[in-house]
Amino acid sequence: MLIPSLKVKATSRAVAAYSSIMIDRHRKNTRNRKMIASYRVAHPLCERCLHHHHTTPTEQIHHMIRVEDGGNSEHENLLALCRECHLNIHNETYINQHTYKDS
Repeated sequence: MLIPSLKVKATSRAVAAYSSIMIDRHRKNTRNRKMIASYRVAHPLCERCLHHHHTTPTEQIHHMIRVEDGGNSEHENLLALCRECHLNIHNETYINQHTYKDS
């Protein structure tokens, strides 16, 4: 399998490089940066903490569908979080991806 824009075989190193390029392009895109900034202004408090009746300031914006998996910076794909909740989401995702369930 080839990664079309890089024209290299899809080894784990090539896929990592491609993901890194896509994330870098996404971060540098002015439209994406403006959309994330406007979302942060509209959501000054951590959305996960608010669900539990806590008021914690937003520190980071989370993409529910990762950019490297085709996600974008549309408001429907974003979540305003404090640092702790953002880490928890990524830890939960990692655990879910690496847990083997018996059938």
